[in-house]
Amino acid sequence: MEALTLSSPMVVMVVGGPGAGKSFFAGAFANTFGAALVSRDKIRWTLFANHTYSDNENAMVDQVADLLTTELFRAGKTFILDGGYNTKITREEIAKRAKKHNFRVLTIVVQVDEPTAKHRAENRHENTPGDHYKQSLTAAQFAKQTKDYQAPEIDAGTVVISGKHNYATQARTVLKKMIESQNIAVPVPPTSSPRGNRGTFIQ
Repeated sequence: MEALTLSSPMVVMVVGGPGAGKSFFAGAFANTFGAALVSRDKIRWTLFANHTYSDNENAMVDQVADLLTTELFRAGKTFILDGGYNTKITREEIAKRAKKHNFRVLTIVVQVDEPTAKHRAENRHENTPGDHYKQSLTAAQFAKQTKDYQAPEIDAGTVVISGKHNYATQARTVLKKMIESQNIAVPVPPTSSPRGNRGTFIQ
């Protein structure tokens, strides 16, 4: 795999409600292009045997994610953020840090209908692409996370993808947006999907 060659480094925030398919896309895109990925799901899985999503638990996950993000900004290379940026204030904070380090920001919004999202979030399985580091949510946890999600405004730095589309379609949509935003050399992706049978990447 080859890294994306950008005219300036970019921080890619993948946002969306629970069960939308954020982690599936973020992991597949990072694998395709060899980009660093800060996954709050992986951090939470490493720190806690049982996920409660309490304020204390979230604070610890946020602290570790922030340390990783700081080092990636220092490294000056494009990286991906998965999870933790579903509110306006957290996205604004990343935008400020990105500007300070001369990074561009791309926000990827993953959308899916609520019944599908609810079924996915409450019935997670470690063998399902994107679910390996997650535990199933209770109905109450799903409802709270859905309520807390603040969808970003769709502007020049935002791209929307469907959480029901296969990876090939999702990646094409995102790469088109990246090409429009700056000069970019797009390496040839692998001929098979980086995450199971959810689709292949086709140029």
